[in-house]
Amino acid sequence: MSYALNPKTQFAPVERATFLEAAADFQRFRETALVPLLLDADPIPKVIINDHRQMVFGNRALAELAGVEDLRDLIGLRLGELVGCNHAIDQLAGCGAMDSCRACNAIQATLEAFNKGTGRGDVALRVARGLHEEVLPLKVTVQRFLHEGRAFALMCLEPVVEPAPPAG
Repeated sequence: MSYALNPKTQFAPVERATFLEAAADFQRFRETALVPLLLDADPIPKVIINDHRQMVFGNRALAELAGVEDLRDLIGLRLGELVGCNHAIDQLAGCGAMDSCRACNAIQATLEAFNKGTGRGDVALRVARGLHEEVLPLKVTVQRFLHEGRAFALMCLEPVVEPAPPAG
């Protein structure tokens, strides 16, 4: 089943798992006690995505990045949708569906990970923050893995921070 109101895409597939399927995956990862513990030990935002590129679990840093209190508010969203990427909200089909998404290294890294096992890229997402827009520079690393016989991927969203000028 697809949430997309407009199933046409100019780039990546728009098919999605249903909310109930994504929520069941969330519950399975949450009940695997080591997963939340390991993810939350790291201050870098991390998200586990299904093979439809939808969030099924994440850490507290991801919730902070997305501006939500509860990770369940992000279930089923794709990266651009959860951070408010302008391209993701411009198209009813969502993150990855616009022709301009071809240039997004985050989607490229994700597709590469599901095809080859791992993907990396730097991305500068244009995101809506209240009434203004900001550029969110991220180093994206995506690693595919199997869980209960199904393909998922761990996506790490490391903020790119400008080095401090030398003291002196």
